[in-house]
Amino acid sequence: MATFTAKISIDAGFIKLNFNGDRFLLANAGQSRSRSEQNLKKGKHVVQWFVEGQPGTFYTLDITSPTSAITSIKKMIKPIGKDYGSFSFDI
Repeated sequence: MATFTAKISIDAGFIKLNFNGDRFLLANAGQSRSRSEQNLKKGKHVVQWFVEGQPGTFYTLDITSPTSAITSIKKMIKPIGKDYGSFSFDI
C-alpha cells in the first residue's frame, strides 16, 4: 500500500495542511514539520493548504510520496497576508 509523506515550513505566520479533509500538519513561524500516513486506500485523495503570515515572507510545502502526488512549492505570502491551494491525486 502507498504512503503519503509531507513536510511544511513557514518563516512568519502559520501554515495548515489538510489531507482528505482532516488536519494533517500545522507549523508556526520558524517551524518545520513533517508526517507520514501509511496504508492509503486506492482512489482519489485531496491535499489542501492554508497560509497566513507576514506579506513577503516564504512558506514551503513538499510532498515526497506517493509518486502520483510528488510536489514541491516555495511561495512568497501575498500582500493580503494569506494564501491557499489544493490538488488531488489518485492511487
